[in-house]
Amino acid sequence: FIFESTGTANIHPQWSPSGSQIAYLSNKENDYFSQTDLFLYSTSDSTKKKLKSGVKSSPAWINDSLIVYSKISKPDNNGSRFFDLYSYDLIEKKQSRLTEGLRLYSPVFDSKNNKIYAVNTYDGTSNIFEGTLDSNSFKQITSFNDGIQIFSLAVKDSIIIFDAVTNHDRKINYYDTNTNSITYVDRDNWDTRDPIIYNDDLFFVNDKHGIFNLVNKDNKGTNYLTNVLGGAFMPDISNSGKIVFSLYQNGSYKLAILKDISIID
Repeated sequence: FIFESTGTANIHPQWSPSGSQIAYLSNKENDYFSQTDLFLYSTSDSTKKKLKSGVKSSPAWINDSLIVYSKISKPDNNGSRFFDLYSYDLIEKKQSRLTEGLRLYSPVFDSKNNKIYAVNTYDGTSNIFEGTLDSNSFKQITSFNDGIQIFSLAVKDSIIIFDAVTNHDRKINYYDTNTNSITYVDRDNWDTRDPIIYNDDLFFVNDKHGIFNLVNKDNKGTNYLTNVLGGAFMPDISNSGKIVFSLYQNGSYKLAILKDISIID
């Protein structure tokens, strides 16, 4: 079912750990597609509220009351403005700046190892950085120099899963933080993007049949979860197995929920 249809861009939904809230970005009440703000949706009473303006890329939940996200900071002493990571405490209603001029976006939280991973782009090439919530000292852990563009991250144990473009389409890759090695999930002739991990299975979207749909990949193969007319993007799965995603329909991006994971033909 669709729960958010106001605005033309409702994107990057993320379940809270308890599944009681969804953080997402929306351009509603703004003039342009790219002018997105951070909103919070309550699954208990269907209310929505704006938390912060000017937020970009997917937010990441640290716990049920703390969210990390990326936004452009105020000009530094040289007049330069960069993407930096911020946190927002829902209880104290307080924003805190985590990094200074590091050009970081698309954060993801590794709760098992208490680490934050985020993407940095410098001189036309993206790399992955690693840090913690308690320190603004983030270090680069990949060493790409070929113009690769990384968009989103997911984490499973020592593996970082990311989608990236090197020539045209996005492809999903695994980066092993223990061995610093890269594994490609596949090299098919279609676009694969927006990876997440749930119950050790990989979920993502692809446009193999001309329209982006949600799929999952397990040891038996690839299974389809949606068959939409416009496109399904940016899924996230709650601990109870509900899927929230961005649904392109009638010229705009809406947010929708699948109540369970069901394989379709």
